[in-house]
Order: sequence, then structure tokens, then C-alpha cells
Amino acid sequence: MMMIRPLFLSLLLAAPSLSLARDVTVRLLAERAPEAAGEIVLVAGDKRSAALPLPVNVPSEPVPVAERSFEVKAAEGDASLAKVVLPEAGEAFLVLLLPTEKTYQTVVLAADGKEFKAGDVYFHNSSAKTVSGKVGSVEFTLEPGKGSVITPAGASPEKLYDVSFKVRDEKRERVLSETRWPVDPQLRTYVFFFNKPGSDRVDYRAVEEFIAAPEPGKKR
Repeated sequence: MMMIRPLFLSLLLAAPSLSLARDVTVRLLAERAPEAAGEIVLVAGDKRSAALPLPVNVPSEPVPVAERSFEVKAAEGDASLAKVVLPEAGEAFLVLLLPTEKTYQTVVLAADGKEFKAGDVYFHNSSAKTVSGKVGSVEFTLEPGKGSVITPAGASPEKLYDVSFKVRDEKRERVLSETRWPVDPQLRTYVFFFNKPGSDRVDYRAVEEFIAAPEPGKKR
């Protein structure tokens, strides 16, 4: 079994002092959208981004941020949805928005393609139960609230991965899904596990992001 590569991530709940973030950009992606989801803005002090739709089906375009500490707010009504603190090192980040009852927790990933590159899958378990699975020959197990990147391996001669997800429920495991994924070295995939609203049953959704091949002579 290949080792799961841990990814630097942060559950960001408190905002330290602001520091200038020159040439820093973020791309946002929500695990799910509430029924009344509208546009959002990024706010740091008196600096405010242009409004953008809450991104659910693909990460947003890069949004410049004026500070490494900022809030995600509803464009209409100005309600605070999440607080984000970016690492001091790095210039490009992915910010995942994970729904709580009324707001979002956030996970920050480096977007430079070194730790989470094309062909990889990022799994995050927002459910209340342990989730395990297998993509080709690579296995993973995630406790509630945890996330990790894996690099799939062990595709079939037809260039397909056998994929299975299971949920551990009172010391038993039940199959959540069994399917096959095509090998695509230019897709970066996000898989979110979560409790179905109003129940304790676990569901999941996947988001695929196309990563352009590097220009000849250039590395990712």
C-alpha cells in the first residue's frame, strides 16, 4: 500500500494581526452551497474584493487579496461567512469552504502544484464518521474533520481505477460507493464527504479541476 502524503492544511478559526499580502491570490471552492447561496466578497479592513458567485462546481478564478488575513462575507447583507488566515510563505492558495450550521470552516491548500498536483485527489471528511476508501491500489482512512492528498496508482490495462468508499458505523463498515474512474493526468480532483442535511447518513461529492499541461521546457 502506498503511503498517503499528508498535506499542510489549517482549520482557521482565529485571525492574527494583518500583514500585507503583495501579489497573493486565492481560489475558492465550497464543499456545498446553502439553498440561498448568493455572491460573496473578500474583506480585509476597508479593502473589499469584487463580488463573485459562491464557487461550488469548480474553483474560482484567482482573486487578489490585500492581506493574508481576511473574511469571506455575503455580498448582500455583509454577513461574515468565514475567517481565513493564509500562511506567511507562498503566493497562491486554494481555500476550501466547509459548511457548518451558519458559516464555513476553511482549509487552506498551497496551489503551486507541488503537494497537490495534476492527477492527485484531495479527500476531506466533514462527516461525523470515519471514512475509508481505495483508488486503484492506494488506500486511505480519514477520521472526522481530516483531509489528505493521495496520488492514485494501480490502474487497469484499460486505464481505469477501481474506486470504493466505505463508512465505519458502530464498528462496522458499509459500502458508500463502488465505481471506476478513468486515468486523466490533467485533472486534479476534490472529494468531500459530509452528513446529509437532517440525517446522520454520509454522502459525498467530487469536483474536478483541469490543470493545463506545462509549456515545453517548463516544470509545473
